[in-house]
Amino acid sequence: MRKLYSLLFVLFVSFSTVNAQGIYKFWGMTEYGGVDGIGTIFSTSATGDDFQSKHHFKIITPGAQPKFSELTEYNGKFYSMTNQGGISGSGVIFEWDPTTNVYTKKIDFLNDGQFPNGSLTLSGGKFYGMTEQGGPTNSGVIFEWDPATNIYTKKIVFSNNAGRNPKGNLTAYNGKLYGMTENGGSNADGVIFEWDPATNNYLKKIDFDNNIGKNPTGSLTLSGNKFYGMTRSGGNNDKGVIFEWDPATNIYTKKIDLNDSRGTCPYGNLIPSGGLYYGMTSSGGANDNGVIFQWNPTSNDFIKKIDLDNMTVGSPYGNLTANDGKFYGLSNSGGANNRGVIFEWDPVANAITTKIDLSDSEGSKAYGTMTVKDGKFYGMTSSGGSNDAGVIFQWDPTNNVYDKKISFNNTHGQNPGGNLVMSDGRIYGMSAGGGDYGKGVIFEFNGFSSVLTKKKDFNSPDGNTPFGSMTLHNGKLYGMAEGGANGYGVIFEMDAAAGTYSKKIDLNGNDGSSPQSSLTYYNGKFYGMTLTGGSNDMGVIFEWDPVANTYTKKIDLDAANGIYPFGALALKGGKFYGMTLYGGANDKGVIFEWDPANNTYTKKIDFNGTNGSYPFGSLSLSNGKFYGMTNGLEGQNGSTSKGVIFEWDPSNNQYTKKYDFNGVDGRAPLGSLTLSGNKFYGMTLSGGNSDRGTIFEWDPITNAYTKKHSFNDTDGMGPRKDLSLLAVPVASGIANNCVSFPPVTIDNTNNNDWVPIIDDLGNAVAEIRANGNVLGVVNASMYINNGTVREDGNQRLYLDRNLTITPQFQPTSNAVDIRLYIKESEYQALKNAISSTGQSSGILGLNDLGIYKNDNGCSSAVMDGLVGVTTNNEDWQTDHVLSASITSFSSFFFLNKANGSPLPLTRLDFKGRLASNDGDLNWKTTDEFNLQSFDLERSTDGRFYTTVTNVIAVNQPGVHQYNYTDKNITLLGAPVVYYRLKQKDINGHVVYSDIVALIIKNGHVMLLYPNPATNAINLSVSIDKAEQVNVRFTDYLGRVVKQASWKLSAGSNSLNMDISDLASGVYYLELKGETMNEHNRFIKK
Repeated sequence: MRKLYSLLFVLFVSFSTVNAQGIYKFWGMTEYGGVDGIGTIFSTSATGDDFQSKHHFKIITPGAQPKFSELTEYNGKFYSMTNQGGISGSGVIFEWDPTTNVYTKKIDFLNDGQFPNGSLTLSGGKFYGMTEQGGPTNSGVIFEWDPATNIYTKKIVFSNNAGRNPKGNLTAYNGKLYGMTENGGSNADGVIFEWDPATNNYLKKIDFDNNIGKNPTGSLTLSGNKFYGMTRSGGNNDKGVIFEWDPATNIYTKKIDLNDSRGTCPYGNLIPSGGLYYGMTSSGGANDNGVIFQWNPTSNDFIKKIDLDNMTVGSPYGNLTANDGKFYGLSNSGGANNRGVIFEWDPVANAITTKIDLSDSEGSKAYGTMTVKDGKFYGMTSSGGSNDAGVIFQWDPTNNVYDKKISFNNTHGQNPGGNLVMSDGRIYGMSAGGGDYGKGVIFEFNGFSSVLTKKKDFNSPDGNTPFGSMTLHNGKLYGMAEGGANGYGVIFEMDAAAGTYSKKIDLNGNDGSSPQSSLTYYNGKFYGMTLTGGSNDMGVIFEWDPVANTYTKKIDLDAANGIYPFGALALKGGKFYGMTLYGGANDKGVIFEWDPANNTYTKKIDFNGTNGSYPFGSLSLSNGKFYGMTNGLEGQNGSTSKGVIFEWDPSNNQYTKKYDFNGVDGRAPLGSLTLSGNKFYGMTLSGGNSDRGTIFEWDPITNAYTKKHSFNDTDGMGPRKDLSLLAVPVASGIANNCVSFPPVTIDNTNNNDWVPIIDDLGNAVAEIRANGNVLGVVNASMYINNGTVREDGNQRLYLDRNLTITPQFQPTSNAVDIRLYIKESEYQALKNAISSTGQSSGILGLNDLGIYKNDNGCSSAVMDGLVGVTTNNEDWQTDHVLSASITSFSSFFFLNKANGSPLPLTRLDFKGRLASNDGDLNWKTTDEFNLQSFDLERSTDGRFYTTVTNVIAVNQPGVHQYNYTDKNITLLGAPVVYYRLKQKDINGHVVYSDIVALIIKNGHVMLLYPNPATNAINLSVSIDKAEQVNVRFTDYLGRVVKQASWKLSAGSNSLNMDISDLASGVYYLELKGETMNEHNRFIKK
């Protein structure tokens, strides 16, 4: 198969449209760019404006390919370095806690040292190490790192004469540090040096040369007062040497010349044990895979103990680790997988045993040395793991259990592929890389908090490296990926709510291979295409029945009619339409039609270069025509095209090139067009201000193209997919505050469209369709109650959200349509609330909730009476939206439709008086209709009511008088007795009357009216004896806003208080004196 634009990437399906109602925004992803360069998630408005970077895919264990390193323990944690990875790709210093398995990058190697090839040396609570490159001379440095302060200090810069390119570690002795460089010095063959960290004095001690040994890559081993080491080459045979160096006399003595038989090219150190030294070579020996040897420094006897071979151990590059009389080590190759092994060598029996065969998934190709802690071994590999960047592992020799603990450069997903899709208010997507196996993930993304949660790690058996998008059907997500049991790809089902993944189909090559796009649902089945496979290995069209789980290849693509499809199938009139990247008359791709009813495939358009070439995406349908883009593959196959936008009419097969990309506005689009309103939106792979790709708007009516955003590395790079138009969440507001939102203008340009009102984050507040009215500048604000569900003066419960919309001009002609958004949590709170009188809200389902309006501004409570409007309700993702038609704007509240419904009578007058010891109650009605009865209810505390009597309603037109005498209420012992009428209609709806309070002349009594009040309130206070009382007005937060002192007389007192200076809201009036302690709640309108 020919080269397919370097990498196999895909775009999603057909198109997305803005619904006639509802508030949406675009979501998209870039494959590269962002903080760590591995992709981003972003959003814009539904018009491509207000670009917001929402998430950067990040490396959670930065660092890669540790070489010639081991883990150094300090205070219960391990510290080491990687050769690559980090911000600049030049390696990192890291900390790893084996107890919690928490990995922390501490230092990024930058210009002051790069590419370390060794371990850290602990001395005096600080770490010291070397880098092979970096520094002003790019020859490496010696550095100091303080783990307590995380301060990195470059101490010595290596240079040609002083030595350069050190590998290995520093060795501490008598307050100084000693080490070697692989190159540099007088002979350019490396040096031995001494460095004093106290004075920062560096001394070159020995210049290596070809005769005495050269190019050391390991470290010096201290025994007694002398150092011992090895060189990788030089000596009599140029295979390396073993040497002794006395720092006191600076005498260097070559002890052993290595050769092909003894072993060659040692990279590690000598390990002392029982007066002998043990080591390894990376090559040489009988099998040229290295040897294990023993050397006696006293007698200078060298004994080769083991010839390593690639079938068992392979080539080692690190050191042996002694433990309980045996030695343990790592190899870079060999073993069952030829990825290296962990081995044990018994020097007494001279027996070597492979303990663990390393693998790509669990870690492979070790260059370092293991460390022992609490009877377990810890080490690192340079390759393998989730991103083939190496791992940290733990190995228990007692039970031979190997446990991969950390994969270097691991992510929760990287290089995202396909588009984002929404299900139950949550956003889902896939990445082509990253995750525990480095094969990609399925993730869930919270658009409000920007938190990404990994839901599925792809691996090869159940699929890997998904490039397409998922399709939502019946609450589940369906998609395709590479890999599978046969390695040709899979179809899968993901139940996001349950978190379960099911592989449904394994492709076998003949029925298709390498699916790159998405599934399209039609008539109970899914349809899709594969990039390759089939009889011609050029791709297929297939049908999959998810119920029967039967897969049927329908069409084998061929060169004459189009091959290698990257996009998805688009549906119109029972037929499918799509494009191929290559094939056709000019081998530049085609547009085709496929009829699933008779399995007829028809090539419709041959791309020819002039009209576009090499389409990667899918067709998008609007007004009976298809729209799409071609890439052009600029620079390949002689192409100079930067891509085009085209229109194709399937009814007459008329193709029209509409727009040529020019580079400045974007170039090389790989995706599809997405419809929002009456315009298309899309992205280009490159071009724009930084040549990192663009977001654009294109108007198919005027052919006007507008670049909306240029990517710039930081916010993303190289978008290869489509923009997904997804519903926005409902605005949350700020608890216990009136929050204003950005104003909108409704004039002659948009007064027949749905105009959204959104918060500063783009979340849904309301929508207005003015139906021809010019409203001018429209301001909106919202109050969110964060406490007990509120109730009005009639103890009717209402929602914790109220909204005020104030246009510059009220409607003058037609009624205006509105849609008001509420949260599910608010609805549930109201549904389950109980009022202060013990009554429920009466809401059983969403359709019981209605919109009510009054003329108040934004406030914390209902001030004036409410007027209900006819309300329609529907779900909005996991929340809700209520719609109505209104003739004027005001404040909107939400409560039970029945509680606020017009009374089934024209008027109700309810009065009462104390007649001797009895309560004399009477009420008068006018024109009763559909009315069943009245319950007269009584309360002695104004909160909890009991039914005194039930009176059957006349339920006839005209004026009707009702009376009832409640006997001996003075014996109830209450200073006030309260009454109300519970009016019930034939349909079961209930409405409560105003409350009548009868004062009983014993004890303290305080009545406040009217309530709600506007500018003044009246108080009627009865007390047994005269006394001075303190008066305080407090707001709902308990803050004193007004106070006074009154002298009350024995008996009844009538007082009038000015409250015009108080802001609208809920207040409490408190009277305190020698015997009096009364409180009352009122509302200031």
